[in-house]
Amino acid sequence: MVMPHRAAASVSIIQDGRSTDISSQDDIVTVASSPLVLVVPWSNAEGSVEIDGACVKPVRQGRSGILSLDFSRSVGFHHLRIGRDAYAFATEDSKARIAGVLAMISALRDNGLSFGRQLFFADGSSISDERADFTWLWRWLPDIARTVEEIANRPLVARTLETKQSDHLGGRLDVPATLRLLRRDRTLVEYHEAGILRAGEGRYQPRKVVLRRSKRTADTVENRRVVLLAQYCIALARTLQSVRASGSAQMSANAERLSRALRTPTLMSIRRSIAVGAARTPTELFDRRYAFLYERYQEVQRARWGDPSTRFSALASFVKHSDELYQAFVLISLAAAIGAAPTDERLAARRPYASFKGAEVELYYDTEPPSEIVTTWRNATTRPDHARPDIVIHDTVTGRFVILDAKYRNDENRASADSLTEVQYYLNTFSISVAFICYPPSDTLFRDVRVLAARGDELWEVPLSPTSDVVDFVRGNVLPILQRYLRS
Repeated sequence: MVMPHRAAASVSIIQDGRSTDISSQDDIVTVASSPLVLVVPWSNAEGSVEIDGACVKPVRQGRSGILSLDFSRSVGFHHLRIGRDAYAFATEDSKARIAGVLAMISALRDNGLSFGRQLFFADGSSISDERADFTWLWRWLPDIARTVEEIANRPLVARTLETKQSDHLGGRLDVPATLRLLRRDRTLVEYHEAGILRAGEGRYQPRKVVLRRSKRTADTVENRRVVLLAQYCIALARTLQSVRASGSAQMSANAERLSRALRTPTLMSIRRSIAVGAARTPTELFDRRYAFLYERYQEVQRARWGDPSTRFSALASFVKHSDELYQAFVLISLAAAIGAAPTDERLAARRPYASFKGAEVELYYDTEPPSEIVTTWRNATTRPDHARPDIVIHDTVTGRFVILDAKYRNDENRASADSLTEVQYYLNTFSISVAFICYPPSDTLFRDVRVLAARGDELWEVPLSPTSDVVDFVRGNVLPILQRYLRS
């Protein structure tokens, strides 16, 4: 496991009236997925505090800084950086502990999924999945290489003032700096009848002065960020050479383009060891080149610990929220049971086409379904809702469909009450009478598929846990129910 350097000061987690110390990096402390309070040393925290790559501001209380954070429904490992010190801790809940999350990610590995924000460690029992990194690099590396080349040829430059000592008075005199120099070394002053300095009745002339001059430089925050991102992409490409044979040649060619750009005089002049802040500069808002690279840099920051220039190995997958991970897990499990194949290298929301297709069925993922399949009644009004169910399964033979929602919540071994209420919305807006809700039961062996039925409406509760036989369970216990509504 690649760990941050050992933290120098103690940090405590207060949760449910109990305090847990996370100063040690040898054993990762695990706490409940719920609201908690972090107590950090104020002397360290006054500068900057980051949680999973996001800057947060503590409230001072004596010699400590207090951070109130809500990790509800957040299962995974978290990175805390306070100044130069780094810490790590994990959160889990009763619905799917860390092992369950690892099992879900294991089921998703072959699809090269990346989710964003929350980092998982890559140790021996890890979820390290280089396919996720490959997917990101495959998508962005050509555009990154092209943009960095553009900047190398026509970079942003800034004007800065530099000072230097001179034997001549010609130029822009830096009076305060000159006086400081002369006070430090009185031998640099000599008596002169027409001297520019007066002391008592005499006049004196400095033998050395400090001059200021304007200078154009490419060593700016924006260009430093460009260099760091380019270095990261080059190292990532080299690490991923063995992941997939297809595409490796193109990836190597684009990495070489970045290497050549970094060797140009402009980018060679940029200091590599100077850290860059997280704040976006005006140039990174209005210059399309720097705006694009800033977005990619931020994705790297969210996916990794600290600065991307410092960590090129132990690549890890990461997830944004447990809800999103569970949603993808359910989709993959359903598709595998149905025998549907992915239509794209990457699984992503809001795509206008099916994410999986089988011989007579297609699955839409987290997107507004095509209007020829189904649309909401509000979409015909002046205030459409553009509802996006988690999963829509469409039978291309009969034209029928079913809607499923994946909720990473439960009431013990049943779907949570608030989840049922949310899914009930689909009955209304799509003018349908049946919907399914998938959820992880507290007991992973619980397999009872139940229906809530009244007044012609039905809500089916489908327990799906990340077990080794989940696909067989879906094929034998869930598909027959789905087919009842897709084929009848």
